[in-house]
Amino acid sequence: MEFICTATRTPQIVSDPAAPAPVRFAAAELARYLGLAFGGEIPVAAAPAADAPVIQVACVPDETLTDEGYILAAETAGKFSIRGGGPAGAVYGVYEFLRRYAGCRFSGYAPDGEHVPRLERLAIPMGAVRMRPELWYRGLQFSTSPSELEWILKRVDWMAKNGMNYVLIHLQPELPLDDVATFDPETGRVVARNENRFTNTWFRRHMLPAIMQRGLKVDMNHHNLFYWLPPEKYFAEHPEWYAQGADGARSRMPAQLCLCTSNRAVVAELIKNVLQYLRENPETRIVGVIPEDGIGMCRCPACRRLDADPGDADKPFNSHRQPEAENRGKSRRYALLLNEVARAVGREFPGVKVGGAAYVDLQWPPRGVQYEKNIVIWMAIYWRCAVHELAPDACRMNRFFLDILDQWRRTQPCELILYEYYMGMNAQKGLPYPMADVIIREWPRLKKMGIGGATVQSREGDHQVYALNYQAFARMGWAARVDYPALRDEFLAGMFGSLADAVRPVYEHFDRRVKSVEAQGSDSPFLQPVPPAIGCYLPNSRNIAFLLEGLDVPAALARIENAMRQASLAREQRQAEDFLNALRYWNMAVELCRAAQAVDAAEARGDAAAAQNLAGRTLAQWEPELRRVAGLPVRGWIRTASQFWEKQSSWGSLPWFRARGAGK
Repeated sequence: MEFICTATRTPQIVSDPAAPAPVRFAAAELARYLGLAFGGEIPVAAAPAADAPVIQVACVPDETLTDEGYILAAETAGKFSIRGGGPAGAVYGVYEFLRRYAGCRFSGYAPDGEHVPRLERLAIPMGAVRMRPELWYRGLQFSTSPSELEWILKRVDWMAKNGMNYVLIHLQPELPLDDVATFDPETGRVVARNENRFTNTWFRRHMLPAIMQRGLKVDMNHHNLFYWLPPEKYFAEHPEWYAQGADGARSRMPAQLCLCTSNRAVVAELIKNVLQYLRENPETRIVGVIPEDGIGMCRCPACRRLDADPGDADKPFNSHRQPEAENRGKSRRYALLLNEVARAVGREFPGVKVGGAAYVDLQWPPRGVQYEKNIVIWMAIYWRCAVHELAPDACRMNRFFLDILDQWRRTQPCELILYEYYMGMNAQKGLPYPMADVIIREWPRLKKMGIGGATVQSREGDHQVYALNYQAFARMGWAARVDYPALRDEFLAGMFGSLADAVRPVYEHFDRRVKSVEAQGSDSPFLQPVPPAIGCYLPNSRNIAFLLEGLDVPAALARIENAMRQASLAREQRQAEDFLNALRYWNMAVELCRAAQAVDAAEARGDAAAAQNLAGRTLAQWEPELRRVAGLPVRGWIRTASQFWEKQSSWGSLPWFRARGAGK
């Protein structure tokens, strides 16, 4: 016997109108997508009709499922139920139903990055599928310009459809608008005020409704010591609250552990602000107290007395990838601070976790201090190799990270997750970074170690370039094993529909290139080997010249263009056009890398004239086309604010060529 519905006998979706908002949203989504699949409108009702097959969407609390798990059950020929252990479980259950039984594919941004097949008949065998997540934290980060609101909301939507749960937000302080006004340079008059900053006010107005509607969770985290104690508010009256530098002066610079943590008033004010935030934002599940980016700590005598070695405050930092980079004094200071915050939060908000960071010289667990159990630490796998697993028999760099993770699990009782760079860090600048297969292969080991998940650095404007990586991680959050070739094919079908076969050779080429590095290493100058990472694939934009080597780009473009002309769906044509623009951008980046390498070689042999001539010719050849690409709309493939050629620090960028081709 089977549960059966057809295009002429479509199912009725039943959901309690008094159910939590995510359950009602899930029922509406099920009706919408099945309506698209069957070619007609499908109702959502409070009670079943006698003459139609019924799919019931409900929330039935079940501790064994957690709030995110669900049961998909074909009960009779006319009844199917989707029961979430909590409201979020109903949402995840609906999207799994659509994927598993209706053939829907949620690969990229909706609607163009999704495939919804036309159905005449849906038949599901009797029985039940029971699912609960294997990783409790499956998050993406949101910290970029609110001007990309459309894409921010699309990424929140993508997270729910792919079973991710934590929306990590990196907020800016609610400073006076005068601080961020735009002035006319001639008259000095204010011409605009930037009210669209990523503040908590903006977040609650524009993002939070979509998050709560889907039952997702909020993690207020990332580098934020200055969010809790902004110098703009406190420094004039309390300079002693901020870190003292080598010159004895207090600093407003956001340099890592940038507060005077020995000062009791600092700790009290920070805790007061954290607690007030939680009172005003009750949906927050994790609140982070995270050092700012960079390197630094207070050098005042009182802070030094917290350290076993007072010289730790003066310890130089060279590379986080060596054991001697560990700063035990800084780790201890940070642990003492975080524990105080965690105890205060635990007393008033026992269901909230406090987030902490293990980053650069803070990667190692603190010595002689036990973190409170309501703390969750993210360890940054900063500048990892993307072709080797985090495994004992992997490359030296990744073994280094694995050893630190093992130290954390052996010595600390708190929760531990990864801070991962599945988009190659911002260094990739919208250029591909294929590591989905590695993600799938390494997570079974990480689960056994007790790693609870990962927060993934990511951006709205180039999400689709890395969506296969994100999807691989999302699947590993629910499954013990995932078949990578099958996932890649599913991803391409969802992203490109009937054009998947035309695009697949590009992805297969990427896989062959990174597999070659995994198998035998590479001495390519475009992989920029950094000891101890010889033969690794590091996050650096110039690796695009290695990745595309051997790919017949004109043939690939022609194949996709031909398929696009034959496609009947407008969404497939738009997706193909976006991918063509991305592939042209990637290929131009290759040419700039090769030209930059030649300019470097000319400078190295002392031929300044040749270097200048080549840089000038490169500018003349590529700048018009690069400007055209820079004007393309942001649709998840090319992010105009951070493209390869616009960053002064990027080898191969237009400023780099201008500096060398002056006068040409």
